[in-house]
Amino acid sequence: MNVLVIVKPSATFARGLFNKNPNSISSKSCTNHHYQHKVRDCEADTPARFNNDPNGLYEASGSAGKVIVFAVRVATFAKPTQEQTFYISTNDANTLTTLRQQWLKSELNLPILAEYMHQDYNDITMRYGRDTCLSMRKLPASKIGALYRLQAKIGYYLDKWRLPQTLPDRLLQMTGVFMPPSLPNSLAEQACSYRYHLIIKVADGNNTDDDNSNDNGSHGHIAAAQVFLKSHMQQHQGVVHLCTAAESQALLVFRSAATAAMFRYHNLNHTRFGELLSTDIALPRNAVDWDEVLPINLQKQVSKTFYLGHFFCHVMHQDYLLYPEVDAKKFKDELLAFYDRRRIEYPAEHNVGHVYTAKPALHTFYKKLDPTNSLNPGIGQTAKWKNWRSSPIKEELNDELSR
Repeated sequence: MNVLVIVKPSATFARGLFNKNPNSISSKSCTNHHYQHKVRDCEADTPARFNNDPNGLYEASGSAGKVIVFAVRVATFAKPTQEQTFYISTNDANTLTTLRQQWLKSELNLPILAEYMHQDYNDITMRYGRDTCLSMRKLPASKIGALYRLQAKIGYYLDKWRLPQTLPDRLLQMTGVFMPPSLPNSLAEQACSYRYHLIIKVADGNNTDDDNSNDNGSHGHIAAAQVFLKSHMQQHQGVVHLCTAAESQALLVFRSAATAAMFRYHNLNHTRFGELLSTDIALPRNAVDWDEVLPINLQKQVSKTFYLGHFFCHVMHQDYLLYPEVDAKKFKDELLAFYDRRRIEYPAEHNVGHVYTAKPALHTFYKKLDPTNSLNPGIGQTAKWKNWRSSPIKEELNDELSR
């Protein structure tokens, strides 16, 4: 049973009757102040963040529906005075490997984001993401949510009336040819000409690190990053593009629309493919094999792969389109064994749900939060019965035998 409780803000909070002094310090923390040091340690053989990490499990954090949360505190940060997005592209994976290592080991401030996309993802987002990119650029989030709900409703009636489920996607794909390209021409050529792509956004006027030990104030980050990237790309193969504000928005929308484009691609070409398997994984911080090469036995089962991720923390989202005759469950078991050999943790940022096994630390955390197993039973493939019994019948038999 999942329980979600929403409460209105208290009258005291709503009226602004609280301490507004920005210098007031609480001993309680709502953010991980050690994470920036952890992600910078690119020699460590463990991932920076993942779902089963016991260091990230505390009260509501990682609770997965095992507690009823009435309210949470979240950190706020000063708005940057200036932002700059850099678009780096190369055909040499080592260019991005050394860029990541050198940046994290340097005194450069951590970027706001460092998003990786493979060329294959770029290609399908250019072809199948026009309408998604346009709606994300032009509509507020509430309207986009309404569009998804409308699409789900249409899908329900198509199924009820036994009409093709692909009809909405086919209509949107047909009208997409009359819409603006997913990327402006100034970026599109670069996006399609190189194999590996990295979007890095840096800001002045805020501090993405939690202390100032590697920082000379809150300004100058953009200039320092620009000097670093220019020097790095002069020594390695590839290009770096300084984006305008409009190009920056277009790139970030493009990245956000990529997964939807991939789903549409699979949906409209479902007769060519078998099942779609998606994973989110956390690579060890010292891993250099982020440009995955599958073993031969797995390659033979995969028609297409699509990779993107959060590059500096080495969290990757990987999608596999299988051949029609492939047993998806068997393939997944073999794939996860391949991950295990590489010391990869999974899932990285999505929950274990009922698909993955909660490892001992996470299992113990669930039992501590919910001793009677009343909330979200079975999460992480744990026991589904009251008081964490494996089976009510089995427990009753054991009770009878012990008498």
